[in-house]
Formats: sequence, C-alpha cells, structure tokens
Amino acid sequence: MRLKTLYLGENESPDEVIYDLELVDHLDALGLDVQWISEDNELVSSDGRIGDIAEGEGRIVSITAVLTYRELSAERTYQIRVCGREETGREKALKDIREGIREIQAGSGDSSEVALPEQINGYAVRPTSGGGSGLMILFLGGFAAICIWGGNRSKIRGMEKKRSDELMSEYPELVDKLTLYLGAGVTVRGAFARIVKSGREDCAGTDQGGSVLTRELIYTLNEIQAGVSESEAYYNMGHRINLPMYIKLMSLLSQNVKKGTRDILIMMAGEEQNAMQTRKEMAKRKGEEAGTKLLLPMVVLLGVVMVIVMLPAIINF
Repeated sequence: MRLKTLYLGENESPDEVIYDLELVDHLDALGLDVQWISEDNELVSSDGRIGDIAEGEGRIVSITAVLTYRELSAERTYQIRVCGREETGREKALKDIREGIREIQAGSGDSSEVALPEQINGYAVRPTSGGGSGLMILFLGGFAAICIWGGNRSKIRGMEKKRSDELMSEYPELVDKLTLYLGAGVTVRGAFARIVKSGREDCAGTDQGGSVLTRELIYTLNEIQAGVSESEAYYNMGHRINLPMYIKLMSLLSQNVKKGTRDILIMMAGEEQNAMQTRKEMAKRKGEEAGTKLLLPMVVLLGVVMVIVMLPAIINF
C-alpha cells in the first residue's frame, strides 16, 4: 500500500479528515523508517491524533514524512483538511462534565476541598469511595503472595524429596565400595577419593558435576584438605545429608578414625546387610508408588469402557 493512502487510516480523503491518522514509523515492504512532522501539533500530533475542532469547521494543515534508509533520506509533504465531526452523546456528556469540573475548580480557589454539586449540566454527580477497590487489591495481592509462597514451598519439598531418594538409592553401593576398599587396606579418606574418581568418570561427557553423593564426598574431602579433622568431616557429612542411615555410617567411620576400631570390617558387613534390606524396601515402595500412579488412568479407562458399553443400550431404551 502506498504511503499517501496508508497514512489516512479510516479517513476516505485528505480533503475531509475527521478520524485519527495512521502515521506508521516503518514501511516493512520497502525497509524505510518514517518520521512525521506536523505543521500544527495541537491540531495534528506527530502520532496522528486529531485535536478538537468545531463541527463544520475545516482547517488545512501540512504534515511531512521524512523517509530514511541507512544514510539516505527524502521528504514527502501532504496537505490535509481537518474537519470537525459531530460528537457522540458520550463525547458531549464527557465534555460537559469536564467543563463543569473546571468551573468548580476555578471557583474553589486555594481550598483543599471541593464541594460537588448534585448535578453538572443535567448529569447526576455521585461521590464514590475508593476504599473497596483498595481492599480488593490488598486481598488479591495477599492471595497471590500466599500462592507464590506455597508454590515455592512445594517446589523446595519436591527437590528435597528427589535429593533424599537419590541419596538413599546410592547408599547400598557406597557401603559395598567402602567395605571393599577397607578390606583391601585402603584408608577411609583414600576410599572416598577413589569413589569420587569413579563417580566423575561415570559422569564424564555430561553437563552434570556428579551425583548428589559424589558432590557430598567432594565437599568432605575439601574440608579435610582445608584442615578439618577426618572424624569431624565425616560427622559433618552425616548430619549434612540428615538421613538416619548416613548419620549412622558416618558416626561409625568417625569413631574408627578416632579410636581405630578393630572390628570395623565386621561392622561394615552388618551395615552392608542393612543396606541390602534398605534397597529391597525402596524397590517395594517404588513399585507401590507406580501402582498408585497407574490407578487413576485405570479408573478413567474403566469409565470410558462403561460409557461405550452402556450408551447404545440407553439410546435404544
């Protein structure tokens, strides 16, 4: 569409402009930027709005389009005749009310309060209080804040549960490896270092920095390297994970470092049996959870089957 017809918007001719102009700032088809300059900004603003003008009156005004493409520019000037149009009932009412309010404000002087009349040019004036809307906004804001807080709490609980489940699933393997390394004469610290190395190799080529357990072991080794005693570092790890099985295991390892328990391998063998039992219980629980999740789709399918079977009988009844 050509610019000289596009800018008219809803107006049929430049000789009778009564509606706002459509002064576009870019011509996509030509890749041109357009800037508009009005001869009379009060009558025609740079964004195309038409000012107030008496009905039946016509005033000619020039508008210039500055077309720009990179470093090149050109101007196109159009003359239009702005005509006053008949005001709608709503526009007349708003105009009368504005004029009445201006007169009241002018007569009130410097007073901080204005006495509203019962009518302005035949229109009833009813003062309203903004308290209701304020209370509604306050209520909605509080409700939204509670929803956001509840959503964040639910998200955090979900992340905590996922972390705990992952640590519990890795526990039997940790006990197996510790028992193997300690039986081969490796220290607890050395066993942790080998388990970390194995965990990093398993995650090589991925964006993950290792499993949750691997990251906890790395943190513990860094604590020891920073000067924290081994027994304290193992104790801290157990309470940082905050799962009963880890607290018990880390307390056992901490005690072994402090007192050099001779029966550490026997204790680890017993802990290995407990870990195997924990693994069985977790597998059983996951199976029950999977069955519960499948229950709802099965109920829905049952309802669909019942509708398919019963609907023809009901229709033919």
